[in-house]
Amino acid sequence: MLLPRLILIAGVLSASTLPAFAFGTATTNAVNLRQGPDRDFAVIMVVPRHTAVRVRGCIRGWRWCNVVTRGQEGWMDSIYFRHNVQGMVRIVDDPRGPGFHGPGG
Repeated sequence: MLLPRLILIAGVLSASTLPAFAFGTATTNAVNLRQGPDRDFAVIMVVPRHTAVRVRGCIRGWRWCNVVTRGQEGWMDSIYFRHNVQGMVRIVDDPRGPGFHGPGG
């Protein structure tokens, strides 16, 4: 009796936290993986078209997202994602600091 309840609770907890982890999608074109959420940041690598990416979170506005792909972590412009990630991943703090309103912010 206790075991089924624990399994049910574990299932509910894991299902309710899925968006906080990562969302899988792919790139629609070749895109730069950058060190930060803006075109002013250095390019880590060019990610080829149709490459799988795991989106870990996006800054407010959903434009720039923190991703992992090909063993590298960085930032990518979400217009190059095959799927819309809005509401699928958590909002993360902008590494440029609170209240940043510059280019791309």
